[in-house]
Amino acid sequence: MQPSEKTSTELAHIQQAIDPKALEKILAISDQEFVVEMIDIFLADGEDFLTKLELGFAQQDWQKITQTAHGFKSISAAMGASGLSKICWELEAAAKARVNIFAEPRLAKVQQEYELVRSALAFYRQNYTG
Repeated sequence: MQPSEKTSTELAHIQQAIDPKALEKILAISDQEFVVEMIDIFLADGEDFLTKLELGFAQQDWQKITQTAHGFKSISAAMGASGLSKICWELEAAAKARVNIFAEPRLAKVQQEYELVRSALAFYRQNYTG
């Protein structure tokens, strides 16, 4: 489906997952090629962050979970993924407190929200590459 063929519901989900103003700010100081590069880096790093979080939970390594959630929170905010950033903040706080009953459900939320963000960024990437 081409970007112009997205339904209004799909476009609403995209706009909820990524604040386009964040990408516009990046574009204001660079060019479309740089924005595409930033999207690609975020997507690659996002996969790494998810893997590290899953490993942290498997090992019950609260420090790894805390550090990874903190990093994911920061890059998500920079890319305009405020929903993902907020969930990462919640996960970071739960991991710092070593409260698995709160932390583990946040991992599933991080994974879900990341999928929405990934789809939204793929949409924007396609728009920037033509």
